[in-house]
Amino acid sequence: MKTLEDALAAIETMRADHEAEKAAILTKNKELVAREKAAKTAADEAEAAREEAANTAASKAGDVEAVKAALEKKHKLALDKLTADIASRDTQLGTLLIDNAIKQAITENNVLPQFAKAVEAMLRAGAKIENGEALSADGTPLSDANTAFFKSADAKHFVSAPASAGAGAAGNSTASNAAKWTKPPVTGTEMTEWMRDAVADPVSHNSIATSWNRPDLQV
Repeated sequence: MKTLEDALAAIETMRADHEAEKAAILTKNKELVAREKAAKTAADEAEAAREEAANTAASKAGDVEAVKAALEKKHKLALDKLTADIASRDTQLGTLLIDNAIKQAITENNVLPQFAKAVEAMLRAGAKIENGEALSADGTPLSDANTAFFKSADAKHFVSAPASAGAGAAGNSTASNAAKWTKPPVTGTEMTEWMRDAVADPVSHNSIATSWNRPDLQV
């Protein structure tokens, strides 16, 4: 009868074999991709050489139509490539505009670090680029939509104390906590009082802990 150690050893062997097989497949796939790229490059070069020879022959033979058709094809290929390059550049620029608008809003509104990814996902939902401008899902300029979000009650749970005051948070509690806790708790008594206050008002206390770079004091 196999022992638990035998079973674990067998599982480990199977895992190692699987990893080795996966590595071999990945290596083979890279080789095939490289080979395919090389074959395509060679084919493209051969086709270019063939077309160049045909154009030269047609030019020498005075075949104006053949030369004209060859030039039109060449120009079309160049135009298609330029169009694709511009589209790719516009896509990258659009992504950059959206990213910058969202990151700027998160920074300016003091979003708590633990909520940054969630807020980014909310602001990014439906964001798009039209006529070179970053817009929200409803067509509002993204910067305006971001501003509206951080002025709403939905945002107060995600931002640190100063920014949340304008979004419906308890401003008096935040102010009093900031005045009371000017430095991290050190003694056991201070730590007990800190945790009691933090449970009563987690948003402002997490914000204060963030300003101290003390995530261990957050609740």
